[in-house]
Amino acid sequence: MISRLARLRRVPGLLAMLYVMSTAASAATLDFTLTTSKPVIVTGTPRLAIDVGGVTRHADYTAGSGTTALTFSYAVGAGDFDANGISLVPPLDLNGGSLTDASGNAVGSLAFTAPDTSGIRIQTYTAAFDTATVTSANAAALSFRIAKAPPGGSYSYSITSSGGAGTVTGSGTISASPQVVSGVDVTSLAVGTLTLSVTVSTAAGGTGAARQATAAFDNVAPSGYSAAFLTSPVTSLNSSAAGFELTGGEIGASYSYAIGSSGGGVPVTGSGTVSADPQQITGLDLSGLGDGTLTLSVTLTDTVGNAGAAATATALKDTASPTIVSVTPPAAGTYDDL
Repeated sequence: MISRLARLRRVPGLLAMLYVMSTAASAATLDFTLTTSKPVIVTGTPRLAIDVGGVTRHADYTAGSGTTALTFSYAVGAGDFDANGISLVPPLDLNGGSLTDASGNAVGSLAFTAPDTSGIRIQTYTAAFDTATVTSANAAALSFRIAKAPPGGSYSYSITSSGGAGTVTGSGTISASPQVVSGVDVTSLAVGTLTLSVTVSTAAGGTGAARQATAAFDNVAPSGYSAAFLTSPVTSLNSSAAGFELTGGEIGASYSYAIGSSGGGVPVTGSGTVSADPQQITGLDLSGLGDGTLTLSVTLTDTVGNAGAAATATALKDTASPTIVSVTPPAAGTYDDL
């Protein structure tokens, strides 16, 4: 009669002869190598159960049939999160397949001793600002989003600026994918590069590594500029080719202007880019405006969208030509040269 020990040595894949190790094949795939005591032939898709943050995932057989080293692979998916380290859950699941040696002997036991995988941590979440540049238009209510975070988890964040001290913080619960965090006020921070740092935790208490994102912060609008008409009054001689001068404009900023009249007519508008200081904008046709007080309003907007206060100027428009109203003769009487 063949001894029990001899039978154990003939049958591949027994507990005493099974070894499992894991290697990170890439940033998104985990490869596990199951080693058997002798070469085995694999049919179907056996799999290893993995506990990922309390959720069972499976690493499916991918290669190695005919050898003693079988590869099982798991592609990390969105929402996977285990900050304390994953764990393998014995036994091997044949999942309708089989493991046999060349003689047809089936694996004797599917049990194995799980290796230490506490150092294999998984998190898939990312964080990003919704705008590349934070300006005066959104600094009081900016937003960012956390993608691929586990539903039901919690998040905390901090935002700092390279321009100086100060931190904006907050927290909440992951209830959507992506989780959009809006209405964040960073106006207390200095101009510079904003750095967002987000961490996500699960209900079980595991906290992932911080994910960071940056955005430029510039909420300082152009200021200190002024505008003046080049001609005052505007008359019939120059109303079709009028102009104004912009002084103190930020080079590279865009300008927009409007000229209206107390005498009515459709306002004259236009825009352009500040390329010099001072800069003259000429060739404006104001003939369609009624005579009266002309009001010029010029606004500068910098390259990131901060708009300054309007600079204004006035000028009189008087294009009416004089007409002969009447002739008044001298008093009736006799006039001679005596």
